[in-house]
Amino acid sequence: MQETKKVVEEAGRKAILIPGDIASEDHVKHIVSETVNAFGRIDILVNNASMQGKAVEDFTEIPRDRLEKTFLVNIVGMISLAQKAVPHMKPGSAIINGAIVTMTKALATDLISKKGIRVNAVAPGPIWTPIPVASFTEDMVKDFGKGMTPINRAGQPAELAPSFVFLANNAESSYVNGEILGVTGGMPLS
Repeated sequence: MQETKKVVEEAGRKAILIPGDIASEDHVKHIVSETVNAFGRIDILVNNASMQGKAVEDFTEIPRDRLEKTFLVNIVGMISLAQKAVPHMKPGSAIINGAIVTMTKALATDLISKKGIRVNAVAPGPIWTPIPVASFTEDMVKDFGKGMTPINRAGQPAELAPSFVFLANNAESSYVNGEILGVTGGMPLS
């Protein structure tokens, strides 16, 4: 996070860091409040927080508390952030979700007509983030991305980032709404 803040500030912009758990409704309120206090509004909401646990042999081995925490972070937190952010967004603003298709399409239809806010999603393929390292076995990490995509490797975060920039830029993507942009190394989205 510090590195990202440094890059933003070196570009002459302001950055604030608000670490915490978006499974907590109080933290979601804090994120939106701090952002509005610092910048006066919200132009772009990127819902990209997620969690994933260690790989298991069978889904029946996943403990209930892990299921609940995953759902709270990956779904409830994302919806809650959108609910709290939208009142501070103006027409031309954008929400970019990470691979949540149905919610993206529903919000896109609703928010573009009511508030002029575009909603899209980025659906990444295998990307080298801390999640694979924390979630997979050593053998799985060693071969991560190989044989999974036509490109035959995992992607780097820098290869994924331009998709978010495109969707966030109203001048470049003003007519893009309700779309799922696949950055998959050639894997089909469906």
